[in-house]
Amino acid sequence: MASMYKIPFNQSLNAGKELFYISKVIRDGHTSGDGEFTKKCQALLKDELGTQKVFLPTSCTHALGMAALLLELKSERS
Repeated sequence: MASMYKIPFNQSLNAGKELFYISKVIRDGHTSGDGEFTKKCQALLKDELGTQKVFLPTSCTHALGMAALLLELKSERS
């Protein structure tokens, strides 16, 4: 049975000034992490969550790996 909802997979949503911000980081020459927008996001999260530090991993894969390390998860082969 086909769903009446169509959620696009792996499609970006352009709801505002995304293209402006992308061109800004390219112009500024800082397209990797730990740049202006990373710092703004970290500050926002620190304020919203009331924490002293915030770390933004570079990918979901890195975030899952970090979570496994913090939870001290081990494979069954270990």
